[in-house]
Amino acid sequence: MLLADDSAAVCDSLSNLLQDLGHDVQSVHDGEQALELAQRWQPDFVLLDIHMPKQNGFMVARALRARFSSEQMKLVMMSGDNLDDAILAGAKAAGFDTCIDKVFAFSELEKLLVSATRGTG
Repeated sequence: MLLADDSAAVCDSLSNLLQDLGHDVQSVHDGEQALELAQRWQPDFVLLDIHMPKQNGFMVARALRARFSSEQMKLVMMSGDNLDDAILAGAKAAGFDTCIDKVFAFSELEKLLVSATRGTG
């Protein structure tokens, strides 16, 4: 799983929690690093903050979705902003599979991961 967020605190806390659940997690702090690592490493899940330096999460999602289908790589948008209709529509257009609020990131990610695991057998 790739975690991209410009907040070191968010990356550290989510990475530690996800690793405790048995996931292989790598984190980066800007969109350019996220795009490079995702293309090279090809993780199953990419968690992208939408507000990052160098390239925002929407730009990274569009680039990744042009290369990888949802079956190959799930793209999850994380945002501390209100997930209103405009943001959700922009996320869908950029190729995100789902969107989560950072405040509830861990519980929402846990649900997504359990669901994905059930879907793959």
